[in-house]
Amino acid sequence: APESVDTRDLARLAATCDRLLYPRGLPVGVRAVRALRAWPRAIRRLAPQLRTSGITLTVAGLVGGAAAATSGGVAEGMLGAPGLAALEAGHLWTASAPSSGSTWLLCIVLTLHNSAVGVGVWALGLVSRWGALGGVAFHGALLGALAAITAQHGLLGPLATFTVAHGLLEISLLVVCGAAGLRLHQGLHLGRARPLPARWAAAVAGTLPTVLGTLPLFAVLASVEVLISPSDAVAPGPKAALGLGLWAAVVGWVVRAGGPPVPVRVR
Repeated sequence: APESVDTRDLARLAATCDRLLYPRGLPVGVRAVRALRAWPRAIRRLAPQLRTSGITLTVAGLVGGAAAATSGGVAEGMLGAPGLAALEAGHLWTASAPSSGSTWLLCIVLTLHNSAVGVGVWALGLVSRWGALGGVAFHGALLGALAAITAQHGLLGPLATFTVAHGLLEISLLVVCGAAGLRLHQGLHLGRARPLPARWAAAVAGTLPTVLGTLPLFAVLASVEVLISPSDAVAPGPKAALGLGLWAAVVGWVVRAGGPPVPVRVR
């Protein structure tokens, strides 16, 4: 049984063996390799939650797109009157991104924003199951509405050209954060015999590393979004190849990574 005395004794024994076989103070390289192998395994364990999160994002995107296509108030509410007027004049807001400030400052701000979105969606799992799904649904509806609004004004092509280099992986990371939020909420209800603070600590410890693993990827994508996505010097084909390549590399890493443990000499 999960809460039996024998199970707890076995867990303590496993922890003791881990400390003896893998002492603290390991070389940075060994710890980095372990982290690179642990994150894909953590993602694979979220398979049921990933399906739920992905379906939620897709359905919300369709609903948001339908709402924006049938109601002009949605477009004005999202973009404001000046933004909507610019869109009607054929000006996509992404065109001003490279000249709106320091390039590297924009990278930092975008990294912080996207990281905050991912961590926020995960943290909503502390509130309820519907909290995490609600965060995913909100951003899915937002993306669907933006696509519908730009399509109405004949700017879906330019929007796709802008987002193709970074959007696919960025959306996938949002789905991962939503899945981790679902697992977080489920963890709060496991082992009801334990005190609530202990269950909270275990649930956070089991899912937070998954979310933290997305942050370096958000930083890479922010650099792509600032330096490459709005650039007219890069053709749509290479942008699409970059976006698909980044997504395929991460998915391949998640599917295939793991392997045998890194050998460490016992001192």
